[in-house]
Amino acid sequence: GMSPTQSVIHKLTPSIEGAYNEMREYLEKGGPIADCYFADNDLIAIGVLRALRESGYLIPKDVAVIGFDDITMCKVQHFCNAVYHCVANGDQGIDAADGNARQAVL
Repeated sequence: GMSPTQSVIHKLTPSIEGAYNEMREYLEKGGPIADCYFADNDLIAIGVLRALRESGYLIPKDVAVIGFDDITMCKVQHFCNAVYHCVANGDQGIDAADGNARQAVL
């Protein structure tokens, strides 16, 4: 499993705009960036994706983002293409994000 000493937890508002604003603020402060982020829901993942892309990160080359609820918006919007979706046990997302990466929970 993931080592707690390598985990970073960002408590972000569970909305697109809230997660975006809070992640932008974090990025502007120059905090460490994980190789992979596991978001509690797709709304958070979308906001984080937007903030990361606007800050120059290539998704998923530089940073992978994993969402969990596969909302309709992610099925039809191009900005969600980089959000991996996990099955109930999470195996698909772990494989997609490379289980050896430094990971963070959003």
